[in-house]
Amino acid sequence: DVSSYAYDGTYRYRSGDLSGTGGELDPDTTLFICGSWAGFQLWEEMQLQEDGAYTCRMVLGETLSESFFLCLNKDPLLRIYPVINNAGPRIWIDGPDGEAHGRRWLIDGRDMEVPVGTAYEVRFWWGSDLMRIHWERLSPRLAEAPCFEHKYFVMGSWATWAPQEMLRCLDDDRAWEFSVNIGPSGFEAFQFARDADPQQVLYPSKHSPTD
Repeated sequence: DVSSYAYDGTYRYRSGDLSGTGGELDPDTTLFICGSWAGFQLWEEMQLQEDGAYTCRMVLGETLSESFFLCLNKDPLLRIYPVINNAGPRIWIDGPDGEAHGRRWLIDGRDMEVPVGTAYEVRFWWGSDLMRIHWERLSPRLAEAPCFEHKYFVMGSWATWAPQEMLRCLDDDRAWEFSVNIGPSGFEAFQFARDADPQQVLYPSKHSPTD
């Protein structure tokens, strides 16, 4: 088991007490967070607090879900990540190494209908044997409007599913559009992706709908 939701004790096959985490990194080592709220284009340095936690604040975007990973010194071979993808805060943490294979944490506000623009604080405790992460919603007054402008892409059968950037509509800045010529088969299939990220794909709940 890799989740502490299943029981009240320590991790199965991973003996140790989580309360013991909270060590400080070496002086020449800096912890960064990289998240979908900035299109994975911004490395944000996490700040060490008095309780031993490294913290960073982020704002939930229009998709109501944001994913992220941690990294030491911006080195892709020193990523810190959960053992399963789209993990919550109580999943075992691995790294730092180069074996992440796209695994990230996911802050998901969809089920609780959290409004767009909700601020969260991510808190991470370093430990050579055990690491711990947590996030919580902040007061609305602490939320800052995100400055990153996301792009949307269409991935369709007409282009062998390669992402193609969509254009923002001139009369509605909340909508994007893309024109395509239907091939000789008479039909085409497609999906959308935020920032061309294969882990942020938008698709219908039913297979091959026509409307």
